[in-house]
Amino acid sequence: MSITITEDDLILFIYGETNPILSAQINLALQQDRKLQETFTELLQAVNGLEIYNFQPHDTSLKIIMKESALSQSEQIY
Repeated sequence: MSITITEDDLILFIYGETNPILSAQINLALQQDRKLQETFTELLQAVNGLEIYNFQPHDTSLKIIMKESALSQSEQIY
């Protein structure tokens, strides 16, 4: 039985979110399918490119969130 590996499957595989059976199927498909290898390489580069950036909210955003959180906890709900 042949299984179709999707880009979503490859992304899950890159992040280690696939079950052992799907991981084995992806590994086998990557060995046999040149186009799938190219897609995997492109996705891997994109994921690695995202990890370069350190996403952090602006200090003002954090202050607003913390203030709203404190206000919501001091309110009494009837």
